[in-house]
Amino acid sequence: MKAIKFAMVQMDIIHGDIDANENHVTTLLDDVEKHGADLVVFPELWNTGYDLERLDFLRCRSEQSMKFLRQQAKDRHIMIVGGSIPEKKDGVFYNMCPVITELGTVAGKYRKAHLFPLALHEHRYFSPGSEWGIVETEKFTLGTMLCYDLRFPELCRNLALRGANLIVVPAQWPAARENHWRVLLQARAIENQAFLLGVNRIGRDDNGLIYHGHSMAVAPDGTILAEGQDREEILYGEIDFSKVTEVSHKIPVFADRKNILDEIDNSYL
Repeated sequence: MKAIKFAMVQMDIIHGDIDANENHVTTLLDDVEKHGADLVVFPELWNTGYDLERLDFLRCRSEQSMKFLRQQAKDRHIMIVGGSIPEKKDGVFYNMCPVITELGTVAGKYRKAHLFPLALHEHRYFSPGSEWGIVETEKFTLGTMLCYDLRFPELCRNLALRGANLIVVPAQWPAARENHWRVLLQARAIENQAFLLGVNRIGRDDNGLIYHGHSMAVAPDGTILAEGQDREEILYGEIDFSKVTEVSHKIPVFADRKNILDEIDNSYL
């Protein structure tokens, strides 16, 4: 299986200013294209930030952001995981992660399942999604999660059980819980024997939250392949999917797992 080159865009986000964020992304993609990346991943809500009070207004512009991402992918011949953008469907809003092929087509959409109830009160504005974020390509199977989803191991495990050997986690993860971010990314990679790309933003938003970046690429054995610092930067690296097979042969957790123990009895909750 061939290796792929990835780019993780750790960027600051201007609260509610879609034009400024799109212009900035265009410049950042110039660098990504020069590096010859096959796949680029952006942070959660890269085009609006958590400007949730103006969702209805921003949603109209976010539809243009989809066209923008599709055109960028096609022009530069690169696969884009578009972090997430606000989406309105059947009268409700979702925090939606689009996956766009190098031909500019939409290969899949993942609507965030676990909405963060604290600080930003995300659950008051978005509805939870109920479908798996899985996209199959010729070289790998991609699983998608968003930010708070990282705290729910069963979601990541189900992506792995459905064949995902690369799982991406666009996020706006606050600096106050940076250690949780780093530990959970490594844990999800190790327990699911998959590559994980966690892409976080930096900066301070209008809600007063501070983001320290530390985007991370983690191998199936927990090795950190790349990690960002507290600054805007693009992290580059290469994924060799033969590593997934190598790790699974050494420690056959999927072959040894007992399915019945995966069942959760909610009466204990």
